[in-house]
Amino acid sequence: MRLESVEIYSDATNAAIMRHPGRRFPGLLIQGDTLNGLCQRMDEVCNLIGRGSDAYEEANDVRNHLWELRNHYAGVLTTHGLELPFSS
Repeated sequence: MRLESVEIYSDATNAAIMRHPGRRFPGLLIQGDTLNGLCQRMDEVCNLIGRGSDAYEEANDVRNHLWELRNHYAGVLTTHGLELPFSS
């Protein structure tokens, strides 16, 4: 962990907009529990679409990316001894 200043353009709940030093564009901060919920919702979307269609393939790509982000989030918190805001 390190401490560094960031530019905060909005600190709206579940939609904070901030820019890290050296980055051209600001990013959107999604809270871990919200990210976990998006992962679960994409699981349901994929189940509703069903395998074998182009729509499923696109939805599954989004789902897989969200789960990669969620798993990275969980891994970083675990490494630093922080509690997860969801059950794994």
